[in-house]
Amino acid sequence: MTPADSRATIGAIAKVIEKGSAMHQGSGGAVADPPIVAAVVWIGPDGALVARRDEAGVAEVRAVDPDDPSSYLADVVDAIGGARRVIVLGPDDLRLDLEREFVAIGHHPERIADAASVGGHDADALLARLAAIPA
Repeated sequence: MTPADSRATIGAIAKVIEKGSAMHQGSGGAVADPPIVAAVVWIGPDGALVARRDEAGVAEVRAVDPDDPSSYLADVVDAIGGARRVIVLGPDDLRLDLEREFVAIGHHPERIADAASVGGHDADALLARLAAIPA
């Protein structure tokens, strides 16, 4: 996948995903989303895709654009949420920077799982890897 393809994929996913708060209005008032149990992240210089699954088994993919380079890594960590298991894929320098930011913000290095950066890094490939992570 070329950088242009990555940007197009990230742009398409960003249009599909509605960024909302962690609260939903239900008949009983505001209800918090279930905790995030797992996430698979592809980070690149042109943007990141975060596939995540919550405790209820609902999976989604969020796109993070590097609009503000000073907050790019923190924005990706925010999209990961409090996932109990995280796989980070991408170029070594960005992957390592993101892992460090995740630990600096969340203080849980044990949540980062080692994984080979083989295979695709589009939304479908990330969701397939996510499905293989036990709940």
